Amino acid sequence: MRYVLPFLFALSASPALAQTVDVSGAETLTANFARYIGTTAFDKGVVKITVQDDAYRLEVDFDKLLALFPAQEALKLEVDPYVLSLKPRSDGTWDVSGDVAPDGKLEMKAEEGTHTAQWQVADDKFSGVYDPALAGFSTASGKFGALSSTSTDPTSSTEFTAASGSFDIQSTKNATRGVDFTALQTVSDMTQTMRVSAPEAGMDLPVVIRSPELSYSSGATGFQSQQLLDLLAFGVANAEEAKLKAAQPELKTLLRNALPLWNHLTGSYGWRELSVGTPIGIFSAANARIDVAMDGVRKDGSVAYKLQIDALKVPDDVLPGWTVPLLPEDIDLNFAGTELDLEGPATMAIDALDLNSDTPISKEVGDMIMAQFMAEPPKLVINRSILRNKDTEISAEGAVTFVGAAPTLTATVEAAGFDKAMQTIQDAMTTAPEAQQAYMVAVAAKGFAKILSDGRLQWVIEMTPDGAVTVNGAMVKPADQPAPQ
Repeated sequence: MRYVLPFLFALSASPALAQTVDVSGAETLTANFARYIGTTAFDKGVVKITVQDDAYRLEVDFDKLLALFPAQEALKLEVDPYVLSLKPRSDGTWDVSGDVAPDGKLEMKAEEGTHTAQWQVADDKFSGVYDPALAGFSTASGKFGALSSTSTDPTSSTEFTAASGSFDIQSTKNATRGVDFTALQTVSDMTQTMRVSAPEAGMDLPVVIRSPELSYSSGATGFQSQQLLDLLAFGVANAEEAKLKAAQPELKTLLRNALPLWNHLTGSYGWRELSVGTPIGIFSAANARIDVAMDGVRKDGSVAYKLQIDALKVPDDVLPGWTVPLLPEDIDLNFAGTELDLEGPATMAIDALDLNSDTPISKEVGDMIMAQFMAEPPKLVINRSILRNKDTEISAEGAVTFVGAAPTLTATVEAAGFDKAMQTIQDAMTTAPEAQQAYMVAVAAKGFAKILSDGRLQWVIEMTPDGAVTVNGAMVKPADQPAPQ
């Protein structure tokens, strides 16, 4: 859908109003589209809107787009025309349908060698309802068949293939401001091959990623779609430097109106039965997932990251055999930054913006923004994270705060099955002398631990701004000596 959305901005200013599909309507659509992409695209035939039966036909000609730029022997671009059908509905919305993406290829010659890219999507179709009140789709879905893309440069190449895929989008008006949306895309039987080579050095490093199902989901609450489109229209209308400088007050108003961009934004990638083939063997997992969530530009915002891997397996002989039973099979890592003030710096930057100056944001303002950030830095948080195998589970949670530039750490680490891990290390010492050092570390760690009622071991770790570190109240590192004056 990212290929479709750029061509639908104009519909935000074009309620269908049950209008008759005719030449006059096509001219109105053309004028509205020009507000977001400029008139040159229509004057030169890059974009064309015509009447086709009971709908409007929007066509993008990429050959004519390339012709707008000076001819370059070093650049070759071939992209199929892209066509959308836009049909007005009685409620002021639009039925939109077409291909998901045009096929194409690119070749660019540079001093270091030739760069190429080629992509192709088979049997791709989508349809949806575009709502000008949302500046986006209220609903849309689509599917595609075989997908392939390749890119090369003088030292590397990447190839991606998939058997098929589908996507679904749902959007509604937010209760207070903006749009709430969810989107899900799935791809089946994907393979991605990445290769780095240096023939003169005899180096050839392929990495092959495979998964029968790759999924990507995203969502947002309070997404400021219309306000961002207003900024785009402003940029097109004031592309000339003199006009932009003269319209600076309007620009500041539009920037303020676009904040906080969104209330909350999420995104995740997930792989089922993931395998990663490397020159040293195959790494695999039953499931792997990456999640990201972030607030908009606000006073007390946060950003969070999550990495989850189930049933991790590593290649044989990568690590000493005695360490394999100690490796985690399930991984759940959760990190966040909280108390993140982006509203203050953004407001200061907008207020101070001066396009008539050689430095639109002065050094003094930049220093003030940095000083404010250092005075109220965000908190780094380790939300409950777990490493687990069949015998042992280790969990950790805590936070790092800053007093000036000095960090303060509080963290709690707990372990179940620690004695089994120690026994594994001890048994290995007879055939692997290097295990002795690991065993000594484990013995020392257990010595600092507190034994909980359920048998788990616990370490409460604290670090103060002066550098002192304690574990369960016992000093393990004294405070740093003051720097000499």
